[in-house]
Amino acid sequence: MSNLEVFQPALQLRPREALSGVAASRLWRVQSGVLRIDQRAADGTLHFIRLALPGDVLGVETLAGASQQDVLRAITRVTLTPLKVPDEQHLAQLFRDAVVRNYQRCRETASLRIGTVDERVRRLLLLVAHGKDELLGQAHSKAQVNAIPSLVNIASIINAAPETVSRIISGFRESGFLEEQRRPRRSALGMPPAAHLAGQVRAMKTGTVPAF
Repeated sequence: MSNLEVFQPALQLRPREALSGVAASRLWRVQSGVLRIDQRAADGTLHFIRLALPGDVLGVETLAGASQQDVLRAITRVTLTPLKVPDEQHLAQLFRDAVVRNYQRCRETASLRIGTVDERVRRLLLLVAHGKDELLGQAHSKAQVNAIPSLVNIASIINAAPETVSRIISGFRESGFLEEQRRPRRSALGMPPAAHLAGQVRAMKTGTVPAF
């Protein structure tokens, strides 16, 4: 990937912001941050496919001529670096790298739906913190992040109830496993009502509101 030509400027996405319009048809490399990729079904509902982590290239499927109904949305602050491919040799290199990375992301997605909710939340936080799964099997690893994804995003990605995720996140903070530079704002009750969180998850899946 180092031989691919990079040109400026980079694109910054805030949490909940989607890659859309003309930008969605270009090639981008994830410089930092994490995006979620959802497929929009015929009825408009969104189904989580995988994450995009630092080093991944977005837009390869479109470049290959595949019809895409995917929605790419940042779940943390994201920096994308635009790319262009100078020749066919580098295009072949791009496709080879994409195959390897997409296979890895499929394995990671499967791991986020297997095991207890605690284990799934831990794996996701380590992916967000480290951008890779090399540390997933090490119980002593810490997740040191600038800010974690929202409870609604975490819950929908790992297929769990948001109120359960909230309790687990609180436990990870108390144990020292999770270290955040910026803590989210809390209401007087500590978190939104469970019914409100569940409603956000349903709305996000149907595509009626932006993901939190």
